[in-house]
Amino acid sequence: MLYLNFLDKFYVAVEQRVGSDFSASAGYFRKHLANRVPAGSDLKVLKIVCVEDLSAAGLLYLGKEAAYNDTDFYLLDKQGRKLKFAVDQALNGEAVLVESGFDEHKLLAIVQSLVFFGLLHAGVIPVHSCSVALDGQGVLFPAWAGVGKTRVIMNLTANGAGYLSDEWTFIKDSTLFPLGRDICLLDYDLAEYSDRAGLSFWDRARLCLSLWTRPKRLRALLQRFGLLLTYKEYGPSRLFAVAAASAPLKKLFLLQRSDQQELSRVAVPREELLGKMTVSFCREMGGFLYYDSLYRFARPGAPDLAGVLADLYRRTLASAIKRVECAALVLPRQINDIDLKGAL
Repeated sequence: MLYLNFLDKFYVAVEQRVGSDFSASAGYFRKHLANRVPAGSDLKVLKIVCVEDLSAAGLLYLGKEAAYNDTDFYLLDKQGRKLKFAVDQALNGEAVLVESGFDEHKLLAIVQSLVFFGLLHAGVIPVHSCSVALDGQGVLFPAWAGVGKTRVIMNLTANGAGYLSDEWTFIKDSTLFPLGRDICLLDYDLAEYSDRAGLSFWDRARLCLSLWTRPKRLRALLQRFGLLLTYKEYGPSRLFAVAAASAPLKKLFLLQRSDQQELSRVAVPREELLGKMTVSFCREMGGFLYYDSLYRFARPGAPDLAGVLADLYRRTLASAIKRVECAALVLPRQINDIDLKGAL
């Protein structure tokens, strides 16, 4: 058995069998690995059972992505292997069955979404954000993908802030906690922070190829032979002098980017902030919500998970940040020489 513990609020228990592979999820969530699930009838546990074969009769197929019959619904990977799927049942203790050899990266995305959904029900809010500990206080930076979360983190930690997270931060009882995973620097981040990233000569050469090669077919060929460096993962201690385990949430800055030359801090109405953060979260859960739309096609009476999720997220978030100082931080394209810390 393999166990994961998320802030003592939600657990994952995986029963692995011969031929099964949970390595991608175990590696991604390795900082949440636990020895067991504590006893307690009120604990929320996602159970995953890896089985050799999920035979099913009378299936109707939704393209190559899903299949169903009168009793069961399955998600399919590119090889046609199955994962038995039903969100409400999974979050209420019924095991998720995964066929041996099912695509491990697709499984990871599904598990993360189920964990986030389960945490929300337990009052813990996953925020698509970066975050730091500054003078003992937690500062949260929710943002749309690609706005510059990693660069904000690199700037602030170079000026004395403690690293918390670069991608997902949990709010639990007015305190920030990181999703325990390595930081991923994409090729453009590696180019910007090559010295701090400690790239070897070979890595620098691969990075140059990655940045300058544009034709898709050529990129695919070079990637096949390991000649491109498109990203590199680091443990927090490799990049940051101080990595915090948690920090009380005191300030929240919605990150936005513009073509202006100067950094600006602007007021943002609380309702607008809640709306933007909710949409950002649902966007990151988009793949999972798409699977739910397949499920609702097969089960027309099932609730619309997108609406349920957005309403739950907004209500829980509103309560969590009611007394938190909030604003928007509009970033210029280049922030390396800007005093972000002074603007907070």
